[in-house]
Amino acid sequence: MAGALAQGDPGPGLASHLTPGAAFDKTRRVDLRLNPAAALAGVAPTRTPAGRWPAEAAHPLALSQQFAVNAVHTELAPTAGVFAVNGPPGTGRTTMLRDCFAATVVERARRLAALRLPSEAFAKQAPYVWKSGDCTRTVTPLRPEFTGFEMVVASANNGAVEDISTEIPARGALGEQWREEADYFAEQATRLLKGEPAWGAVAARLGSKRNRLEFVNRFWHGKFRQSDAGAPPPPPVPSQADGGRRRGGECPTDGFIAGGARVVSEQAG
Repeated sequence: MAGALAQGDPGPGLASHLTPGAAFDKTRRVDLRLNPAAALAGVAPTRTPAGRWPAEAAHPLALSQQFAVNAVHTELAPTAGVFAVNGPPGTGRTTMLRDCFAATVVERARRLAALRLPSEAFAKQAPYVWKSGDCTRTVTPLRPEFTGFEMVVASANNGAVEDISTEIPARGALGEQWREEADYFAEQATRLLKGEPAWGAVAARLGSKRNRLEFVNRFWHGKFRQSDAGAPPPPPVPSQADGGRRRGGECPTDGFIAGGARVVSEQAG
């Protein structure tokens, strides 16, 4: 970010954020309370994204929520920038974000569906290669038109961010008619939610090193903790009489478990 600012090209989003209010063209602002026709135009079907969160059909977005979703999709989807939505607690911010998320997923799927072969989604360049312990990792980057759909939720309130990252993958966030059929790496998503039923691995708590290690252990290595909801009984600890060795008695209860064996991760203790 510092390098981009030094070169004078921080990108549309950061540039908008850092631009003083006095430099904006205030004549472009529209007070929807004084001009309700503008609000109705903003929720027209032609401005509505193709994707909608699979909620109960009888519970559509409120007018202001749909206006915000349409405006974000129309103004930011083709490019980048900043769009501010003021929503006090309890006004349905997470509900609005779900539809923004659905619109993004469907737009990316639309581009992928136009490919003749799945391999065409990858860039024709040398893959990224790096060492991780004794393993060599190789990743081929995607073409630029299939990137940029990621979302980062940040807040000074960690609880608010955690609520969003756990509510969106939860199976209970879906409408009843979609709840049982939806499955996008549901097994991995359930591990990420510590055993709570989930429909898809579409969001995760990251940020701190502890959260990132937790994600790697659960998502990539298939591990869970004994304290997780629905966790199976712990495997027996072999006694010295059976030829096993104990280290301070039983293994810690907050260790990760995988493949029938208890594993203590870097963050346990």
